[in-house]
Amino acid sequence: MKKDKLSILILPRSGKVKKFYIPYSLPKYIGIVAVVIAIIIFAYQSFLKIKKDSLERENKVKEEAISVLETEISEKDSKIKNYEEDGNNLKEEVFKKMEELDRIKEDLEKLGDIPPDGKGGEGVSFDFEHANPKEELLALSEILDNKIIEMEGFLNKADERFEYLSRIPDIFPASGRISSGFGIRRNPFGRGFEFHKGIDIADCQGAEIIAAAKGKVILSEYYGTYGNCIIIDHGNGLKTVYGHNSKNLVNVGATINKGDVIGEIGSTGRSSGPHLHFEIRVNDEQVDPLKYLK
Repeated sequence: MKKDKLSILILPRSGKVKKFYIPYSLPKYIGIVAVVIAIIIFAYQSFLKIKKDSLERENKVKEEAISVLETEISEKDSKIKNYEEDGNNLKEEVFKKMEELDRIKEDLEKLGDIPPDGKGGEGVSFDFEHANPKEELLALSEILDNKIIEMEGFLNKADERFEYLSRIPDIFPASGRISSGFGIRRNPFGRGFEFHKGIDIADCQGAEIIAAAKGKVILSEYYGTYGNCIIIDHGNGLKTVYGHNSKNLVNVGATINKGDVIGEIGSTGRSSGPHLHFEIRVNDEQVDPLKYLK
């Protein structure tokens, strides 16, 4: 009757013996359940470990990413700070150079007697203090572009002006003393008076003669009463004449700069002693050189 069951006896120290019956298959099921539970527990623990390891790896990756981001942010902050400092330095340097250019421009205007540039028109002020770095750079770039345009125009005008001035005979062609002026004088070779067409500058034989202005040599030879003579054409109807030279040191066709040595003082031609006869001609008419010479 009980062959398919197991008997379990409970023998207390005192009292009645208790007897139970369980199916033969129950231990097997209990074992299977135990194994399943063990597998579940093992799997769950493995899952927890894997999850933990995964979280730890994720945390490590996040920590590394955060560290990289912090480094990048720090570098960017440093770059921004350096950029701001460089921007301020650049702005100060630009303004400083512009002030220097303005001073040079003013000096050139005075030197060349160049009228100052007129400026005007409507404008809106630009506030550098409240501008961001990009706006500052754009503003500085525009300022420099405008300054370049302004200076290019001025330098072209200055070049023309100084080229014109270089052709004005305004420096003394010799270092001696004026022995005879322009205009009516007593005839040094006889009685009466004569009109002197230039000025005479007395100096020792062989002293240097320099060009009073830039120009082109159109005559360099023995020229009648002028003796050894040089004539330079300066353009704009201006010519200078250098007479009675002991030597001419330039040839026809040569371009001469103001201050170049062109000959040596002598007493050739109609002359009573070593000196330079110097003339300035305007449209081939002699004028008083002292109106030009400084």
